[in-house]
Amino acid sequence: MLSLTKEKFSFKSSNGTNTINGFIIRPQNPPYKAIVQISHGMIEHSGRYEEFMTFMAQNGYVMVAHDHLGHKASVNDKSELGFMAHKDGYLHVLSDLATTAGRVRKSYPQLKLFLLGHSMGSFYARAFAAKYPYLVDGMLVSGTGGANPMAAAGKTFINLLMKFEGEKATSKLVAKIIFGSYLDKIENPKTASDWLTRDEEQVAKYRADEYCRFYFTLSGYKDLISILSLANSKECFENTKKDIPYLIFSGDMDPVGEWGKGVREVYENYKNSGVKDVTLKLYDGGRHEMLNELNKDEVYNDVYSWIESKL
Repeated sequence: MLSLTKEKFSFKSSNGTNTINGFIIRPQNPPYKAIVQISHGMIEHSGRYEEFMTFMAQNGYVMVAHDHLGHKASVNDKSELGFMAHKDGYLHVLSDLATTAGRVRKSYPQLKLFLLGHSMGSFYARAFAAKYPYLVDGMLVSGTGGANPMAAAGKTFINLLMKFEGEKATSKLVAKIIFGSYLDKIENPKTASDWLTRDEEQVAKYRADEYCRFYFTLSGYKDLISILSLANSKECFENTKKDIPYLIFSGDMDPVGEWGKGVREVYENYKNSGVKDVTLKLYDGGRHEMLNELNKDEVYNDVYSWIESKL
């Protein structure tokens, strides 16, 4: 078994007020195979990926992740949880991903970089491949979703709420509108978080984590809708890097991907945009977090094998 090294890093966010904090896990000694960067999801943090990152590092990879703006280690205090910036926070999150990618590529210039984005982080990863094509050599898209026809109306509603309540206000109503249907096809759910995974232990860990229990601010929801719309825009698919491999994977019982429908939509849009090497993997019965599912060992090995095949 390889000896591993874990290093912390930080830098000033492009929003000018926050410090982005992250970590790298890698084998203690080279050679290294490639870099895999993680873009985590909404209302969680990079630490939840440490087990997967350790698995990949044990297999020779340099693994890197940071907490997005509005999440755990990248807020100045807990009052900023769920808040990215006063304006265009989603663009700052995107820029911060590019800063991390640029820094790690500079440290390991001989290595390819694969970007793995999950859920909200998958929308950022998809936009990243269009805006920063020179930084990425392969894409892994986890727990993603297609276009939402109500996005424009949702942003209008949130803008109205912000006028009366302020950008940092939270709204249980908005949260209910966005997440309210996520349990509809989950049989006999025991908690409101059962749509994440069938693994009850993982659900319990998630619910016990204070950095997975906060509400997004109204501004944060506006940024979420903005990056969702950008990632699913015709412009994004047209501008995305075409000559790199894409792996799109999800559970077929993931509500974020409309139980497979939205995931297939993304897959088809990539194919139609001219991406030559794109693979779709839907896991039977799997829910939103395939890296935390009952069959996570299978998923870990599938991801590992796919990256190995692209080196």
